[in-house]
Amino acid sequence: MKIALAQLNVTVGDIAGNTDKVIRTIHEAAKNNAEIVVFPEMVIPGYPPQDLIFEPGFVEKNLKACQKIAYETRHLNIVSLVGHIDNPLKMVYYNAVSVLSGGKVTDTVYKTLLPTYDVFDEKRYFQPAPEIRPVSCDVGGKKVKLGIEICEDLWDDLYDVKVSEKLVYQGAEILINCSASPYSYDKFSKRKELVLNKVSRLKTPFCYVNLCGGQDELIFDGNSFMVDSQGQWIAYNGPFRENITYTSWDINTAPQNHMSEPDIHPDEELFLALQTGVRDYFYKTGFSDALIGLSGGIDSALVAVIAADALGPEHVWGIMMPSQFSSEHSISDAQQLAQNLNIHHEMISIQSIYQEVLKTLEHQFKGTDFGLAEENIQARSRGIILMALANKYHRLVLTTGNKTELALGYSTLYGDMAGALAAISDLNKEDVYRLSRFINTKAGFDRIPQHILEKTPSAELRENQTDPFDYEIVSPLVESLLEHQKSPEQLIREGYDSELVHRLNRLIHLAEYKRRQAPPGLRVTEKAFGMGRRIPIVNKYMTKDQKL
Repeated sequence: MKIALAQLNVTVGDIAGNTDKVIRTIHEAAKNNAEIVVFPEMVIPGYPPQDLIFEPGFVEKNLKACQKIAYETRHLNIVSLVGHIDNPLKMVYYNAVSVLSGGKVTDTVYKTLLPTYDVFDEKRYFQPAPEIRPVSCDVGGKKVKLGIEICEDLWDDLYDVKVSEKLVYQGAEILINCSASPYSYDKFSKRKELVLNKVSRLKTPFCYVNLCGGQDELIFDGNSFMVDSQGQWIAYNGPFRENITYTSWDINTAPQNHMSEPDIHPDEELFLALQTGVRDYFYKTGFSDALIGLSGGIDSALVAVIAADALGPEHVWGIMMPSQFSSEHSISDAQQLAQNLNIHHEMISIQSIYQEVLKTLEHQFKGTDFGLAEENIQARSRGIILMALANKYHRLVLTTGNKTELALGYSTLYGDMAGALAAISDLNKEDVYRLSRFINTKAGFDRIPQHILEKTPSAELRENQTDPFDYEIVSPLVESLLEHQKSPEQLIREGYDSELVHRLNRLIHLAEYKRRQAPPGLRVTEKAFGMGRRIPIVNKYMTKDQKL
């Protein structure tokens, strides 16, 4: 039996476009003599459809699309597994995979395990499968029992219901998982381990097909693969690109087309993920050109590299906006970076805007000391310039704040937080440095000038200013509080300074109102700000102060 693993990049809500892509893929798979083609979860409506499910006609159009796929491929001698939304009982929805053959939907199975953690909220939309059963179908003239799972069903070790075991115990000869599993750092290694442990235990071949591409905050890495019943690799699609991979499998014969287990450096994968997220956000929203405020600092440098590689350097516009507090090296570093990347760049001073605002507010500010208000006027002046250029020339602004800054509120609303997409908002400051060094090592030269990597971070909003944090200590602490959800008391017991821990925890709480107004950020960790973290703005729960 020849199997095609169809790793596709689809767009939520583009039912017609996604359907055409599926039909073309089935024809291509049949042309290459595949007898079964496996698609990702929700390949027709895109994932996650969220409240589009409740839009009039959305589910009905997705069901008609499934019928169209079956009809348009009716003359092909191939079985297709296609993900979509089903509602056999009106107003009761299922996350489904249908088996298409001979112009008909011959069977449909539903997702059993519905995740409700982090970015997932499937119980809001779907009912769990009423039964777990393999599907018997005719593939290449042979009757085969397929154990079809959908995404979270793979992670059944976290649940009481063991989907894989139930399918195998009922006679499934091969396990097939149709997934829309978002990327997070080193996630592929976790999936590999999970699948190989199941195969070792159940002695059953496993085919895993995942979406690829960006969808708002989420990035899907693909990394589809198949292993035989001995855990030997027989197919791999690679990360972050559309690809159809073919492999042959016979229940009675051990495959001969073994390959080495794929291995990719986690930082290489992270860099590709960020490029994918930026590229698809622009492409799928109808934009081609990015604007970035180049400060000469490490964060804007990294965003510029990501954008240049994602969109092409000819589509990236770096704007240097010095004030009276900007250092000469910041300007020269930004210029060197732009030259290294071959991106458009120009300088627009904010000095006249800044002075005019201060003059306008002279009466109101009289008798007060220079402080946060004056600093933020500079950041907001830059925001005005970037947004004006974006509006005039149909471009999108990429913001440059990192996760540590966003966590602690070390950013300016309507200033450096103004933009369409926060490309590195899920990288802490230490991640930013590590990935930047990796990029230079990979390139074989300093794409990001060495001085940018070495100098002390500064917002340069007043004389001799430097960032008020030791990032080597603060960044891991913030990650411990956020991603690992450790309490301040636990961190203090681990040896961290009590005053610092409580200060950071307080700043994280106080900055929630800022994050609620931030642009969407690309998720690359298990706990990003955005759709996967829902904290009230009005919030009196401060761990330090709670006494019962």
